[in-house]
This record gives sequence, C-alpha cells and structure tokens, in this order.
Amino acid sequence: MGKLREKFLLGAAGMLALTACAAHEAPMKAPQQMAGWYNQSAGARTFQRCGSSEQWLVTQMADLNKRATAFGLQGDTPVYVKLSAVVSAPGKFGPQGTYPREVRVERVVQFGSPTPVRNCALTGVVYPSSSSTITSH
Repeated sequence: MGKLREKFLLGAAGMLALTACAAHEAPMKAPQQMAGWYNQSAGARTFQRCGSSEQWLVTQMADLNKRATAFGLQGDTPVYVKLSAVVSAPGKFGPQGTYPREVRVERVVQFGSPTPVRNCALTGVVYPSSSSTITSH
C-alpha cells in the first residue's frame, strides 16, 4: 500500500508541475503593431515599448537581426523600431527569468528613424545609413 500511495503522490506532483508550466506558457495573442526601442548586446536582444520602462526579451526575430547588421548597429545602442509582433503573457523569460515578457517579431515595419524620435519614452535617435531601408511593405 505504501508504494501505491507513493506512485499516486508522484503522479499528482507531476500533474501539478505540468499545470504550472502550462500557466506560464499561456498562448500568445495575435500580432500587434508596436513602436519602441530595440537593443542588442552580447547577453540578449531586447525591446522596450514606447511609454514603458519594461524591457522584453526578443525570442523570434523575423529579419530584425539582418536589418541591424546591415544598419551597422553597435552593441548596447538602442534603435527606434516599429514592429508587428506577438507578446507573451507575463512570466519570467531569459537567463534567470530576468524579463517579464517575450516578443516574437513577425515583421519589421520600420528600422531606425531619419528624424529625432520625440514621442517615445527612451530619448535618442539612430540615423539609418543611406544603404539601409527604413520601411518595408
């Protein structure tokens, strides 16, 4: 009887762990348009939405990395972007659960800005080089 009870308790603990993971892995919503600051460093690629102080982990990039390379983006230099992306439910993402959400980029709408960005929480501007494309259709 002791072994049967032990198996039951192990099974119940496993089900509870799976339920907790499922709550953390809540389904993402449909892609939405958003603007903010993209930053890449040796540790992570992050996105900070205009008007927010939270940095979210970028886990799916579309052509964001390729555009950053073509642009000549230096590490730890934020660049203004407009994205079509899916944002996760709140959770803990990245190394040691540092980021409260993850972003899956479906499409890069705009990368960089030819004029100073004045209506976004993070101040600064990165000018695109003449060889980089600013918008895509």
